[in-house]
Amino acid sequence: MTTPRLFLLFPVLLLPITAALATSNYEYGPDEYVTVSNGMSPDGKFAITAHGGGELGYDDFRLYLTDAITGKKVDPLQEVAGTLDTGADAFAAK
Repeated sequence: MTTPRLFLLFPVLLLPITAALATSNYEYGPDEYVTVSNGMSPDGKFAITAHGGGELGYDDFRLYLTDAITGKKVDPLQEVAGTLDTGADAFAAK
């Protein structure tokens, strides 16, 4: 009788842990810029990419306008600041 109750209680104990991990984070390589969802321009010349440093990408995280052909950064997008997410999958271009 105790074992079935324990199995019912187990998911309740894990709920706070899964809720705390609800952000999308990514640990980027030194020169790794990941394109966000729908981040390629229609002509394929430019992309919006994400990059950050350190564990989970929080150090100097930014979104960049990138030359999709050469892979070089054109400029950081200044409007995006103070985000909890550092994974490129948390952002989308429209």
